Amino acid sequence: MKHKARIAALVAAGMLCGLCACGKQSPEQSADSEPAGISLVKAEHPSPDPALYRAAEIGDTVSFGGYDWYVIGRAEDTETLLCRQSIGIMPYHSEAGDITWENCSLRHWLNSEFYNAFTDEERALIVQTECENPDNTDYIGTVTPGGSATADAVYLLSLPEAKALPQELLACDRYWWLRSPGKHRYYAAGVYSSGVIDALGYFANYPDYESAVRPALRIRLT
Repeated sequence: MKHKARIAALVAAGMLCGLCACGKQSPEQSADSEPAGISLVKAEHPSPDPALYRAAEIGDTVSFGGYDWYVIGRAEDTETLLCRQSIGIMPYHSEAGDITWENCSLRHWLNSEFYNAFTDEERALIVQTECENPDNTDYIGTVTPGGSATADAVYLLSLPEAKALPQELLACDRYWWLRSPGKHRYYAAGVYSSGVIDALGYFANYPDYESAVRPALRIRLT
């Protein structure tokens, strides 16, 4: 209970244990990591249970669509979930050049193939989220446009949304994408496996920098 209370307090306060990394390395991957690729929703898994989601607290883990998710927010009759681990790796965008979340191939994939892999019952619980895409202003003298706001069933966290979470919830099995741009228009920001935010980011489409996908979504509680 003390652990959950601490996580809830950190989320409410918008605290983060570290906002920058010293030095620049390739996205981490342990020797025993799963092979590269994306896994879609499991063929067989329990039906969603809104009663369990209503009983969950911030920082708890719930099961939805065959994945485990952290509860990272609640508003009115909805709950915001962040996949506890990555679902695999994929470039942020499939082509070279400047890109924003609105037009990237990863956003299209999450809101088509990934979303459609949920059952009808699960999709009925997913609420479309209005995503603001603020500029990246983490570097003095540099403003990287975040692009237009979007409406998404499934999305990635933005830099401000990630900064509002404790580092222990951001920690993952490998480096993962955020939807915000990096320092340059052709970069996308991310998070190291340790949970430290990388506002500089990596090439959005460079093959050596295919990073992990860690989706977020909102579900209705009634």
